[in-house]
Amino acid sequence: MSAPEDFAARVGDDCIWAVGGASAIAGTYTGREAVLGFFRRLHELTNGTYSVEPLWELDDGTRGVAYYRARGSRPDGRAIDLDQAVVYELEGSHWSVVRALPFDQGVFDAFWA
Repeated sequence: MSAPEDFAARVGDDCIWAVGGASAIAGTYTGREAVLGFFRRLHELTNGTYSVEPLWELDDGTRGVAYYRARGSRPDGRAIDLDQAVVYELEGSHWSVVRALPFDQGVFDAFWA
């Protein structure tokens, strides 16, 4: 994934961002504003502590995968420090379809429950 300041610029107008699992944030977010709203919600739920550390990214100009480390804490003391990936499709330089894939779905769901 790109650096945080580049993130919003990569979200396409019609982007579809899918988050699996059984947590409060699971679902499909459709459209640029919905996707950016989803990330604002993550920020709010963690009092601004949620962050991602991009580790590597590969793409061929039409699809790709990014591997990163996610960290954050919730006001009730829950914390997350988890490897995750996103698999994405591109339209030009913008993400069009993104699937978020935590490496431990149970840990992910418990944090965002």
